Amino acid sequence: MYKQKCTTGKVFVISGPSGVGKKTIIDEILRNKTLNMIMSISMTTRHMREGEVDCKDYYFRTRKYFEKEIENNAFLEYSEFVGNYYGTPKKYIYDAIGKGQNVLLEIDVVGYKNIRNNFDHGGIVSIFIAPPTLAVLRARLMNRNTESHDDLIDRLAKAELEMEMRHAYDFVVVNDKVDDAVREVEAIIMKHIMP
Repeated sequence: MYKQKCTTGKVFVISGPSGVGKKTIIDEILRNKTLNMIMSISMTTRHMREGEVDCKDYYFRTRKYFEKEIENNAFLEYSEFVGNYYGTPKKYIYDAIGKGQNVLLEIDVVGYKNIRNNFDHGGIVSIFIAPPTLAVLRARLMNRNTESHDDLIDRLAKAELEMEMRHAYDFVVVNDKVDDAVREVEAIIMKHIMP
């Protein structure tokens, strides 16, 4: 199997259950220009939503195109969810790190298991964002008011399974207070990008 060597830029993976605050943390990380960090852009076959931009939010492609890319081994990882494909294109990641940029990927635990096999030791740094407790996570999800009762139950069940996988990551950051979690993630990144 081909292994990509990260001799310049680094790849950072952030995972964690829905509602744990990943997006808030990621937005703060991307604002810190000293980290030289860009966000990975995934490819999907789902339709573009209002306000989304092709090649910025996602690479929106047809199912036929995506399946051809699967045949060409063009993804670090991909999955099918609710009838649509989602995947992380290799070329985007490899081009960015080849130019010395650090790349941030927000992926689930299954995607991380697939991605880590594509990099030599040290080429990828993984961070799992955890809630203080599952009860806190449940309260956060309920306060969002974006899920039906059944969706909430499904997300909490998935969160329990994801929490069991946290030990497969290099670092676990508990998001109790978002400012503290951001500082901790920034410190991890700085430690790995400094010569």
